Order: sequence, then structure tokens, then C-alpha cells
Amino acid sequence: MGYPMSYTDNEEIWHEVRALCPLFFGATYEKLAGLAHIQWPCPELDHPGTPYLYSDNRFTTPSGKGQLFCYRMARSRRVA
Repeated sequence: MGYPMSYTDNEEIWHEVRALCPLFFGATYEKLAGLAHIQWPCPELDHPGTPYLYSDNRFTTPSGKGQLFCYRMARSRRVA
């Protein structure tokens, strides 16, 4: 990934994800352990999680369908 990773457990990784992605900030490790799941976004510590991501099983696109894209993976440069 381009930087040293010295995590000791999954919780440390999750803390970094929460710090980098505001939509997950409120989904603490303790909350996940107690509830087994939280629907994102969950932006604040006291936020219960979003009840549903899409209403009526429709995406917010003109067709109502999800859009998936396929990209070719570029070769990474070797870092010395």
C-alpha cells in the first residue's frame, strides 16, 4: 500500500478506516460487537446506522438499477 503497516489486530485496522472515511466514523468496534452489524452510513458516534441504503430496492439512477463498471488493473510499479 506504500506505507508501513504494523497493526496488531483487526480493531486497529477498523480504527484507521473510521478515521479515513467519515461515513464509517460512528461504527465503533464496540458498537459492531454489540449489534453484529450496522448499516452505513453511520457518521456520528450516537448515530444508530441508516435503516436502509436504497428505498424500494431502487438505486438513485435514471433506470433505478445499479451501475457496475469493469476496469483493467494496471501493473504496479515495483518500489525499491
